[in-house]
Parts: sequence; C-alpha cells; structure tokens
Amino acid sequence: MIKKSIIALFLLVCLGASAQRLKGPETVSYFQAPGNGIEFTNADVFLSNDNVLAEAKKEETQSKISGFGSKLGGLGDALAGATNSAIDVTASLNKMLDAYKDDKGRFGVWNFVPDYVLLPQEVEKRVNVEIFVYNEENPSPGASMPTSPDKNGYYDIPYYVNCRYKVVDQRGNVILEENLGVLEGTAKTKKYKPAAPATSLKGSIGAGFAATKKDAGEQAQALASGDLEDEVPIHYQIGTNAAYNAVRTAVYARYGFGQFFAPIKLAVIKASKDSKKMIEPTLAAFEGKKGLVLTTEEKEVVKAFADEMEKVLPSVDEKERWAALHNLSVCYAWLEDAAKAADYYKQYTGQIQTTLGKMEYWNKFLKAGMKERMEIQKEMKAKFGSSTLGTAELKQYQEYNNIKCFVNYYPNGANRYPAMLTAINRDLKRFVDFYAVNDLLCQMFEFDYPYQFFPLNDFAGSPKDMKATVVKEGMAPIEYRVKFNSKRQIKELAADQEAVADDGTKVKMETRDIMPQYDESNKYTGISTDAGIWAQIMSEARFTGINSINDPLSEQTFGLANNITKNAGFFGNKGSDEKVQLKVDLDGNLYFTGKAAYYRTNSFFKEMLSSVGVEPKRVDTHSNFLVKANINEQGVMTSWDWQGDVTTSFGAALSGRVQRLSAKPMVRSINFAAMDDKGNPSKVDFKFNMDGKIELEEKTKNTMSFVDKYVLALNGPKPTISTDTFKFNVGAAWDCQFEYDDQGNWVKMKVGPYTAERTFKY
Repeated sequence: MIKKSIIALFLLVCLGASAQRLKGPETVSYFQAPGNGIEFTNADVFLSNDNVLAEAKKEETQSKISGFGSKLGGLGDALAGATNSAIDVTASLNKMLDAYKDDKGRFGVWNFVPDYVLLPQEVEKRVNVEIFVYNEENPSPGASMPTSPDKNGYYDIPYYVNCRYKVVDQRGNVILEENLGVLEGTAKTKKYKPAAPATSLKGSIGAGFAATKKDAGEQAQALASGDLEDEVPIHYQIGTNAAYNAVRTAVYARYGFGQFFAPIKLAVIKASKDSKKMIEPTLAAFEGKKGLVLTTEEKEVVKAFADEMEKVLPSVDEKERWAALHNLSVCYAWLEDAAKAADYYKQYTGQIQTTLGKMEYWNKFLKAGMKERMEIQKEMKAKFGSSTLGTAELKQYQEYNNIKCFVNYYPNGANRYPAMLTAINRDLKRFVDFYAVNDLLCQMFEFDYPYQFFPLNDFAGSPKDMKATVVKEGMAPIEYRVKFNSKRQIKELAADQEAVADDGTKVKMETRDIMPQYDESNKYTGISTDAGIWAQIMSEARFTGINSINDPLSEQTFGLANNITKNAGFFGNKGSDEKVQLKVDLDGNLYFTGKAAYYRTNSFFKEMLSSVGVEPKRVDTHSNFLVKANINEQGVMTSWDWQGDVTTSFGAALSGRVQRLSAKPMVRSINFAAMDDKGNPSKVDFKFNMDGKIELEEKTKNTMSFVDKYVLALNGPKPTISTDTFKFNVGAAWDCQFEYDDQGNWVKMKVGPYTAERTFKY
C-alpha cells in the first residue's frame, strides 16, 4: 500500500495538460526487408533470465526489508514473502526455459531468409542472438490482473518485463547490443484462472502469483513431472514471449525478411481543418492495404495527408507539435522516403525531450530505495519544473516507441529491394491458392499451357455469372462456370469434362464446387469445397506459448489444392492434390515449388501410350516441380517455365502389373513474344523438352506414329525414342488472338492449340 501510494504521487496526472489522442488500430501489418542488407541467413537464439539484473533486484529488496522490516511489522513479513515467491518463480522460469531448449542450448532458430525468399545462391552465415529477460510485477497504479474474461473467454493479461539483447558473430564479437528497457503491455489468453479475492495484506501483494502458485508439495511434483507452465505466473510467460518477439522485431529490422505488426496511429491536428476528414482514409490505407506495401493509389492518399501536415506544421500549437511530427514520421515511412521519415522522427525526438527525460527519472525512481526516491523527485522538479509524470506523457512516450522500428527500418528495406516488393505486393494467400488450383486443373485436364480458371487479378466490371468452354485440339471440351458475390469476387467455380471409365464407358470428371472464402471486410481467407475448408488464415494473433512467434507470411505463401474432384465412376477413392510454396528472388522473379498427385495421365504420356495401343487404366500420376514466372500488371503470366519430374503409373488393359512412364526432367516453357494492350499474348514462344524412361510390358518400337503428329509444326531435332527411353527438345511459335466485351473482359481466346469462349452476365 505504501509503495503504491508513493508511485501514485509520482504519477499524478497534470490536470492542466490535455492528452493528444491518436487514432488507429492496435495492430497494423508491414513487411520488413533487412534494412542493413543480407548479412546473415540464420540466428541461433539463446534466451535466459537476466541474472545480473535479478541479483541487483534481490540485493536491493533484501536491503529494504532489512532496513524497514522491524518498523513495518506485518508489511515487512509480506515483503519478505513476496520476495521469496519471486525467487521461487524465477527458478521455475529458468527451468521452464531450459525445457524449451534444444540439445545445443538454443531457445529458437530464426531464419532471416524464410522459405518464400530465394537467394541467388545457397549461402549460410549464422549469428547468435542472446536475449536476457527479467519479469516483474507492474508497479503502475491500475495494472492489476483481470478478474473476468471478455465475451470470447479471453483474459487481458498485463505484463512488465525488462529486456536487453546482443548479437554476436561466430567468433564471439559483439555486433549489436541494445537495452530495450521495460516492455509493458497486455495480451489475451485463456490460460488463466483469477485468484480468489484477497483476505489479507500478504494475499494482496502476492495476488499476481496466487493465480498459478501451488503449495510446496504440488510445486515439487509439478517440477518433477515437467508441468512447468503451472509454476510460472501467466503474466511472466506472456512477458517473456513479448520480450522474445520485441527482440525479433528489432533484429529482423536490420537483418531479416518478415511480416511484423505495430500500433501505427495518427492524430487529428487542430491547426488543420481537413485533418479530421483526411485521417480515416489514411488509416484505412495503412490497415486495409491490398498487399504488403502500399499501392500507387494508397500512396496518393497518404501523400495528401503528409502534404497537409507539412503545410500546417509552422502554425501547429507547441503542445501538439509532437503529434504532427508523429504523423509525418509515419506517413513518410509508408511512402518509403527514408530520409524524410528519419528527419521528422529526429525532430519528434527533440520535441519530446521533457517526456524522455522524465522517463529516465521514472526508471531511476522504480529502481531506487525509499530514501533515494525523495531526492529523485527533487532533482526532477529542479530540472523540469515538475516532479510528476502525467498519463498524457506516458501515452506520448508509448506512441513514440511504437513506431520506432517501423520508421527507422521499413523504408530502408523497401528501398533496398524494390523489385522484390513490387512482385509480392498483392494478396499473397489468394494468389498462391489460385495458382495451385489452376495448375492442378491444367494437369488434370492435360494442358501444357497455364490457363487461368481462377484469374490472378480480378475481372473487369461487375460480373454476376460467367459460363465458359475451353478446348485443346483433339480433346473433349471442358465446361466451367463461375459465380460472383456482390463485391464481384469469385464465389464459386465448378468444371467438368467427359472422360472414359475403366470399362470403356463415358463418364464426367467433375470438380467439386470450389468456393473462395472472405471475411467481413471482404478480404480473402481461404478456399472451401463440399469436402471442407482446406485453407484458412487466422486474422488475430494471441498468446499461444512462451516461444511462439507470429509469422503469417509463412502460411500466406503456401498454397494448397486438396481433393477438388468428385468421387464418381473410375475416379472414386482417388485424390487430386497439389501443394505449392511461393518464392520470390531479389530481382522480383516469382517461383512456385511443389508437388502434385492426380489420377489422370500426363498429356504427353497419353499420346505416347495411345500410339502403341496401350489404354492406361488405374492411373496414378505424381510430379515434383519448380516454376519460374513473370506476371504483368494485368495478372497474366508473360513467362512460365515449368520444370519437374513426372511419373505416371498404371495397370495396362491385359495386365494387373503396374507399369510406368517417367520424365526426369520435363520442361514446358511459355514466353510472350508480343502482347495486346490488355496484357494478353498476340504471339507465344512454346518450348518443350524432356528426358524419359519407359517401363511397359508392351515394348515400344523405335519409330512411333505419334511422333510426327506431336511434333507437327514444332521446331527442333526429331525426338529420339528407344524401347526403354525417349528424349524431346522441340519448340513452336503460337499465334494468339483475344476478343473483348465492352467491360474489358476477354470473351474469345486462341493460344496455339487452345481455344476458349466465355459468356458473362453483368
């Protein structure tokens, strides 16, 4: 009670000062590329309790108890009890951290170059990151543990943790060392049971521990069994995780690629009559951006707000000048103007020197003994004219720190790798899921051309329905239909093609209803079929573990097409699946790596088998591939280089023995030689080569009738075929033609041997 009262006096709100309220969401995502460039590829992370700080705290507390214990009576006993509990919990936390370490003592391993980034060459250069944490009870008034959950059953848990770290190279040289000081905040969790109401002074001081603390016997049993989470207060676990992620944000800002989050807000400025109406669309550009960085249109909105702030800055009242500088620091960071962002943040720092100075005294005050605190208050009053730290100043300090990493490093990373960020500045999850479905459907329907059933960009206009037919010469047509929602987003797609069953009868190969899913703000979240949802993005991150990190791009760059065909006829009990990992290199080239499994013959293999009278049955095809692609602004692939290993296994008509054809590698390449003004091709260069192996009961002949048919109009050496192997290296120039409706969508297409017609209803 005495401690809280003194701190409350120190934190008295200055009634004459009004807090400048900043508006905006608590979490805005941004993509961080390494501001210092690619210096390292991985970090071995070592996390431990800050024993140096812990010892200092212990000595300080024991000194206080020794000096005041006899005078305070029961309070002295309570302080001693709380100190012993803290020591016990620190020991439990150390054991808990040890339980998460691997055989090398690492708490974690960070990949500065994640799976979705492709370097020009495989180079590994490791560094060590050493993190030191020390959790404490929050001494600020009102920072108490919750007594009831929110409507979703989550408790908002406050944490208060000291954190410092250093980056050390493999030779032991310290490259970077930084003290982040006290990290303070809240996180939601269901892993909490409120303590029973305190009935004594000791109980109130120990309330932070009571929610998770067991008696001595249970504690020993828990430690022996490894049930360490129950022995460490949940706010200590959350604080440790908050420190772990704060260091990760700071280190990645310099050395890594990743998506991060910060409360990036803006303030309405009284000197600007227009700022109130301009702030909402500007914040919407931050939070609702279509990609990882702002689009040209979104930047125009932000630039307009920045221009307004610069125009009124000379006339802004001194009390809210810091808020205008905050706005300008944030806006120019989003605009990727590193120099202006840094300049305004430097001015921001100078503008709040009083607050920063008072915060230094606040930190001294918390660490000082009872006698020293009076002296600190006197010094503070002499220097700043006041010995109080108001809530407005605390909020100001928090807003200043919230944007520190973003302002100082985001624009540097964006400027260092512009081509890369341009390439991935799109709705990545939708992009990679749609690619996976398109690629699998093309393989299922035996196409060698990357036809877009799901367009990678939106349709023009506001279509309500679309029916289409696409045909490859010599094959049965594919019919498909697309339905749209009120936002002209694809709601459902289904396709079918006539096929032949094992008994020779004709059946329809039908896809399931493939249905993209969207959240309440119309942002894509995944795909579902009548077989269930197989791709979903969780939009809100919550505390899930002491070593958890929030890395949404790892999920968003992984695509999945799962079980997209109906079980009918000879297709029953067979699956069609594709997994794709999107990658981008530093020059902005896109890559898709993955594997597919489906129950139809590869188009080339089918032609080969037909030429020798083999009708494949019980087919099973597998492929592993790497695709390099370039995509124009209209979402059309202007180049597509598919390389992979393909194996088709089957049972021949007169044999139950499994037979196969395989190609290692198979390469199919498309390049636009010319384009129309809509971004579609008017001429395409097509290349096809592969090295294959034949394993058949029916031995092939050296000359096969299908060769002349397949290579008709193709350029290159004549394929070589033996009874066991085949080799192709051919190419062709395809003439292309597209016709468009008055909305700008194409309605007729011809690309080499492929033709398609689409009928829209608007």
